[in-house]
Amino acid sequence: TSMTYGRNGRERQKNGQFDARQARGMLSLLSDMADNISEFLWAALVTDETYPELADAFERMAGEEASRFRALGGVMLRCGIDPTVRSLLYRQGRGIRGLREDSDTAIESFLQDMSGRTEAMLEESLRLLTVPGIEGDDTTARILDGQEAQLRCLRQMLS
Repeated sequence: TSMTYGRNGRERQKNGQFDARQARGMLSLLSDMADNISEFLWAALVTDETYPELADAFERMAGEEASRFRALGGVMLRCGIDPTVRSLLYRQGRGIRGLREDSDTAIESFLQDMSGRTEAMLEESLRLLTVPGIEGDDTTARILDGQEAQLRCLRQMLS
């Protein structure tokens, strides 16, 4: 049976190739991307005066993540998944307010956190975006390549 999935991954009959678990995974991945965009933009804002080169890098990463966000949303729409985004980032008390201290330790901690999150997102993307029907699609390949490049960049910033 073919299905499409809306909010919370509820099943509805239509054209699609994902089960509810895969649809929820893609919705979660899209929400994580939205959180990353916010995190990178906030980091660019608070590091701009003291670390302008770092701020520029964070702003570039936010733009690149926004491109992947849009691409994943497009893949989801083509597969019949409503790309609803839910962000709990700041309601959970997580964030990067420590960067306001302008300390190297706070920046390193932020980079480690973003590196770990990007690595986890890449693993989830590989699992979700390498399924029949979209595997090898140019858009999904760009998403995966972009996540790998972002992870390399974050690791390089840490070294």
